[in-house]
Amino acid sequence: MWDKDRGIGMWDWLRAAVEACRRRTHAEVEAARDERRRALLMLADVWERSGDGRVPVQREQASRRAA
Repeated sequence: MWDKDRGIGMWDWLRAAVEACRRRTHAEVEAARDERRRALLMLADVWERSGDGRVPVQREQASRRAA
């Protein structure tokens, strides 16, 4: 099949559309990966500042048990 307006074959158009979806999906995956990386770095920073080697949730549970 031929797309007369664009001057390309339908399979070429389909292949280009699939590649565009792949690129967009890859960009979305990279953005999500960067977001997770930032969240983990923030968590590591909070954990380092706590000083007792426990994550904040464990510290909160320990303080509840003590009360």
